[in-house]
Amino acid sequence: MTLILLVLCSCKQDACRDTICLNGGVCVDGTCVCANGYTGPTCAIVPDLCAGVICDNGGDCVGGVCTCPQGWTGPNCDILLNPCAGIDCENGNCINGTCTCSEGWTGSDCSTIRYAKNMIITKVEIYDFPVTNNGAPWDANSGPDVYFALNEGDFGSSNYLLLTEVQNDVNVNNPGILVYTDNMPVILNDVNSRLFSIGIMEDDNSDDDIMFTSSRFTFAHPNYHLQNILEVKNQDYDIEVRLHVQWQY
Repeated sequence: MTLILLVLCSCKQDACRDTICLNGGVCVDGTCVCANGYTGPTCAIVPDLCAGVICDNGGDCVGGVCTCPQGWTGPNCDILLNPCAGIDCENGNCINGTCTCSEGWTGSDCSTIRYAKNMIITKVEIYDFPVTNNGAPWDANSGPDVYFALNEGDFGSSNYLLLTEVQNDVNVNNPGILVYTDNMPVILNDVNSRLFSIGIMEDDNSDDDIMFTSSRFTFAHPNYHLQNILEVKNQDYDIEVRLHVQWQY
């Protein structure tokens, strides 16, 4: 008689024994439960951090965050930056982050004077002039005959750029304003590189008398910058000439 013994085993096999879960995944009943957005049987598939992220106005998603183009900001690149924030244009306006200077100014912040290239004289006015010639009358039998002259360089070198008509028999006690517009407009080119002088003259036929002359000066001067009426005076302020001008840049 043969005796057969049956041995019943109640041991349960480990379903996760041969399962490897990567990137923080945990095996449950032989299947990986993935963490941190990873997927796949072994949690090896890297998550798409930009899935569902919208970057407007040409922005790009990098690692789940929008990288915005110039001029835009915000989580979705939908907030317009002010390109002129913090930019001070002293004599101009900021446009798209750059100063656009008003006429007569230059530089990154429009703070540097830009002198005009040419000047146009449209009118000359004489407000005050010497009433006597060192105590003697200019003319023995009448008032002086007055005209204006503009010279290049030292006065009297005959480089006249403007000679006005003569105003005759001016009442020296009440001359008013002597206004000259003949032979105008006169265009002076490249005034930045030239020196000028002016004179008030008394017409005496063959030998004119000088009532006043200025020293050489330049029109490229801060006092004249952007001015349309240029005042030329002597030190005692008893002689005054005004030039009405326009500028060409």
